[in-house]
Amino acid sequence: MICTTTTDLQKVPEGDLIELRVDLLPEVDFEMISTFRKKVKKPLILTYRGASQETIEKLAKLKPDYIDVDIEGQRPLPESYPEIQWIVSYHNFKEMPEDLDTVLKKLKTFPAALYKIAAKAESTLDTLKMLLWLKKQQNVVALPMGPHGTFGRILAPFLGSKFTFAYHKEPSAPGQLSYDQMKAYYTFKNPSFYGLIGDPVDQSISDITHNRVMKDADLNAVYVKMTVHPRELEKFLDGVKQLDFQGLSATMPLKETLIPLVDELSEEAKAIGAINTLTFKGGKIFADNTDGIGALSNRDLNGKHVIVLGAGGAAKAIIHTALKKGAHVTVLNRTPEKGQELSDQFNIPFFPLAQATKVLQKGYDVLINCTPNPCPIDPDDLLPKKTVIETKTKPKETDLLKAAREKNCPVHFGFEMFVGQAVLQFQTWFPDSKAPFEKLLNRSVLETQF
Repeated sequence: MICTTTTDLQKVPEGDLIELRVDLLPEVDFEMISTFRKKVKKPLILTYRGASQETIEKLAKLKPDYIDVDIEGQRPLPESYPEIQWIVSYHNFKEMPEDLDTVLKKLKTFPAALYKIAAKAESTLDTLKMLLWLKKQQNVVALPMGPHGTFGRILAPFLGSKFTFAYHKEPSAPGQLSYDQMKAYYTFKNPSFYGLIGDPVDQSISDITHNRVMKDADLNAVYVKMTVHPRELEKFLDGVKQLDFQGLSATMPLKETLIPLVDELSEEAKAIGAINTLTFKGGKIFADNTDGIGALSNRDLNGKHVIVLGAGGAAKAIIHTALKKGAHVTVLNRTPEKGQELSDQFNIPFFPLAQATKVLQKGYDVLINCTPNPCPIDPDDLLPKKTVIETKTKPKETDLLKAAREKNCPVHFGFEMFVGQAVLQFQTWFPDSKAPFEKLLNRSVLETQF
């Protein structure tokens, strides 16, 4: 269930439950709160973090469904008002407690219907810690706060939390999503878990697009974004295994770091030396790479000269696929060490990006941008009518593609690669599904993003 938090006494927001933050109102007007209470048709939580026990008494007389009090503030009154479900809360805005059991034990010194623990997640590992703890509890609301806790707020109700929180007009706590954002995750009651890992992931559109596809294809699954640093990977993978995740997409900078941590690599992933797809099955982690095939599956490159800008995981996959299709590939990269590494791995020419003008003017058939830079070369160096492919999903038309259009070049948007690689991931994760993943993904991307 989603509880929508508000401080607006004039309008009742959407939500399975409604929380009125009494302590955040400009003034505590009990008559106005009473009027608001009568307008609310869903269960109502009155939350008060102030120091006045008299205020708690007056709120209780309004007979809300719940009253939420902080353990450091006033005391619940279940004996005087047994019809109210009392919530006793703990908040830590600095860190995740080392021992959540000790916190809960302290909360339980006060009789209540529910106990809420809200604590700052300083990393994705902190959020996993809280979720793993939550699985063993009853009558608890668990809220990891901050940007690293957002995915935990989404998953918590599936793991035993009585509800989660969303905001009405603006967040009342770090990491909160709006009600409209949150409800997109709750199509299914007991879904399988999937997600995206990398750093950064905040600009990725995959949580929006993939949850839409999962709903349209009736896949009983939910997809979340998680910020993971390379140094956290081993503990992270152990945690998501315990939470029974079924699959993950991986993006920079994890595509190569993951390799020694998986149980089995596909032939494609071995040849590329990078991973973008993880599947969990039977306690093992299977890894694949769908980037290259997703980007180039429908392109005839036999005998063509392809220039790749960049030397990251996506570039590796695209170079591998282009070579398999019979292309002649040259790589340009800002960092000489990474570029030379690809040159040695695939036995292809490498030039520093600073020499792009000289290299491009010699001629090419296809130019592929695998860098995060919206235009890593001088637009004047683009050759007329030569194909330009972007791998960056947003914006739809990067500066490079705009410049290419001006020279009458055929262009391919980054979302096309995004869809192509995602189709293969969905087919890997849901092999029995007959859903038209390409059609659904294209529709999802175009309708929600552009």
